[in-house]
Amino acid sequence: MGYVGGTSYHYESTEVVTADNSVVYVDESEVPDGTPISERIACAGTQVERVCALEPVLEDEILPLGVESDNPDRDPVIQSPSYEYVQLDDELRRAVYTTTGDGEVGVALNETSAGVALQSVSLNPEEESISSTVVEAAEDGEATSRSAVDVPQTPVIVDGDYYRVYLVEEAGEGSTSPLSLGIFFGAGLGGILLLSLARNLRVKYTPR
Repeated sequence: MGYVGGTSYHYESTEVVTADNSVVYVDESEVPDGTPISERIACAGTQVERVCALEPVLEDEILPLGVESDNPDRDPVIQSPSYEYVQLDDELRRAVYTTTGDGEVGVALNETSAGVALQSVSLNPEEESISSTVVEAAEDGEATSRSAVDVPQTPVIVDGDYYRVYLVEEAGEGSTSPLSLGIFFGAGLGGILLLSLARNLRVKYTPR
């Protein structure tokens, strides 16, 4: 009878590339507002973040955290940054912990390569567990699923290129497609014809 009605989820993707020393969408107009290129890269994409206004203060400076540690990267007392990279003035920088001579820990923004950052934050379907719907959207540009899938908030690697997948439409209950309607009414018409034939069919029994 086919699938008639119900909720469907439509996903699309846009390629992500490096430009100079930043990461950008090939066509930003295709991407829904509020979609970051990666949750691990602040200020990259169409999402407006408070950090984009605050981070320039940190440029070429070290922000002290008011704590001391011999190994800040492994110290459970120190909270990791909510992002690994930040894009400022079209340049990628990496947020890292640093320790001064007296052991005080601070956060600094070090220069890094956009290509290295994009490779670092992206997921490879051959190595990671990623929904087949997400992979299809990355490969073909779009995909539709009858159930919501977990979309990585970061690019997916396909044939050496990078694609950001996102949800663009959630069709509500009762939505139908032309194919579904055709299957439904075709099956109904077939049932009516079978009933009509059954009524006109006579069976004669002759005993031996």
